Amino acid sequence: MADQLDNPVWHALAGHQAHLATGTAAALRFDPTVALFAGFPDPAGIGVAAITDILALGEMALLFNAAPVDIPAGCSSIYTGEAAQMVCDRLAPLDNSNTATNNIIPLGDNDVADMLALVKLTEPGPFFERTHVLGEYIGIRHGDQLVAMAGHRMHVGDATEISAVCTHPDARGRGYAAALVHHLASNLITNGQRPFLHVVVDNTAAIRVYERLGFSHRITIAAQVLRVDKPL
Repeated sequence: MADQLDNPVWHALAGHQAHLATGTAAALRFDPTVALFAGFPDPAGIGVAAITDILALGEMALLFNAAPVDIPAGCSSIYTGEAAQMVCDRLAPLDNSNTATNNIIPLGDNDVADMLALVKLTEPGPFFERTHVLGEYIGIRHGDQLVAMAGHRMHVGDATEISAVCTHPDARGRGYAAALVHHLASNLITNGQRPFLHVVVDNTAAIRVYERLGFSHRITIAAQVLRVDKPL
């Protein structure tokens, strides 16, 4: 499992989420209406060049690997960054003062427009019209307005990623993110899954929240967005 989490995208697409994958034995990508990710069985090898076989001219892919990959011919780098991969092996109790769990509701097809609007405002990461099909999504509303949400993304062996954690600026400081992540992590652990997540390394406020919930740093992931610019 540890090795699979070093290369989470490939192992998700070659495993539990193969029904959402397209590509070849050398490179796989998610359905582009679901996620931006692409992965390779050996990111350190020459297989990364196979990305040009699965993306059309002008298309982009997000890569998550244990180390940066070389940019293949015909592609350009759009973004390079680092994300802390955190895992939860023992969930800590939620602060007794946090009553947000009482307001958590499931999210589904009828909530997509509100989910997209919240993501556009808060920018937790790529989120598309069908991203919610990756797993359980939950949120909190103030009246008709969706003000916080979180859900599943990659499923890697016996580990499931928690992602799209975001809160409307007007609703921050109320423990909503902690309550949502705790709820999802608790359900995963009950079902024999190991929760994990990724957070930009300089988002220290979010990292502290996750650490209080029992998440710990496992590895730093290289995040890269590549675009196919030239036909080969």
